[in-house]
Amino acid sequence: AAQLDSALRHMQVLAELRQERQELRTLYKIDRIRDRGLPFNTMLAEVLVELCHAIPSEAGFIMLFDTNGQQLELRAATDDHLLTRGDHFQHVYAAAQAAVQHGSPIVRGPISAEIRSVLCLALILNEHIIGVLGVLNRRERAGFTRADRHTLWAIASQIDTAIFESLQIQKYREVFGRRVGPKVMERLLNTPDRDLLKGERAVVSVLFSDLRGFTNTAEVVGAELLVKMLNDHLSTMTEIVLKHEGLVDKFVGDCVMALFNVPERQ
Repeated sequence: AAQLDSALRHMQVLAELRQERQELRTLYKIDRIRDRGLPFNTMLAEVLVELCHAIPSEAGFIMLFDTNGQQLELRAATDDHLLTRGDHFQHVYAAAQAAVQHGSPIVRGPISAEIRSVLCLALILNEHIIGVLGVLNRRERAGFTRADRHTLWAIASQIDTAIFESLQIQKYREVFGRRVGPKVMERLLNTPDRDLLKGERAVVSVLFSDLRGFTNTAEVVGAELLVKMLNDHLSTMTEIVLKHEGLVDKFVGDCVMALFNVPERQ
C-alpha cells in the first residue's frame, strides 16, 4: 500500500509537470506571435491555433465587446462553419455570457446534437472585461477537464494584454494614421501609459492655408485640371505639415487646417 501510494503521488506530480511544461510552451509561442507585429486578425487566428493545440479541441474562438461595450462580437474562429451555425452560435454565445458573469472558466455541454462541450473564459484587463476566449468539441471528442480549465486560464492571462494593446493601436491608427507622420505615430504607439483619445487641455498653434483666387480659378478651368491642382496642393501641404510633426486636422475645399503641439507636445 505504501509503494502504491508513493507511485500514485509520483504520477500526479509527473502529470502536473507535464501540464506546466505544455502551458509554458504555449505561452512562449503566443509571446512569439505577439512580438511579430502581425495584423490584428492574423494575430488572433494564430493564437487560436496554438490554443487548440494546448487544449485538445476542434475549434477555438475569441469574442470581443463592441465599441459601446455592450455586445459581444465574434472576432476570430478556427472553424467558422461549426461555430456560426444558428443553433450552435446561440448556445456558444450563452456560454460566453455566463463566463462574463462568473469571471471564471465555464464548461457547458452537451449543447447540441453535434457539439458535446464548450469551455470559455472572460478576458479581463485592469478589472475590465474586454471579451471571451473559448474552445469547443464535437460529440465524438472528449469533454474538457479541470486541467483544460487551468490551461485556458493561464493562456487567457497572457493574451488579454496582447489583445488590448492591439485594440489600442488600432484606435490610434484609425484616428491619427493619415494625419501625422510615421515618426510621430511611432512615438504615439510607444507611450502606452497615456490615453491619447481622452480630451485634455493644451496650447496649440493652428495653421489655416488656402489658395489665393481659387474660387475664380475654379470657374474657368476644367474639372480634370481642377482636381489635379487640388491634389497637388493638398499633397504638398500635407507633406510639409508632417515634416514639421504637425497634425493635419481637415481639408475644406482648397483650405488646409493643421495643428501643432498635439497630439504630442513640441
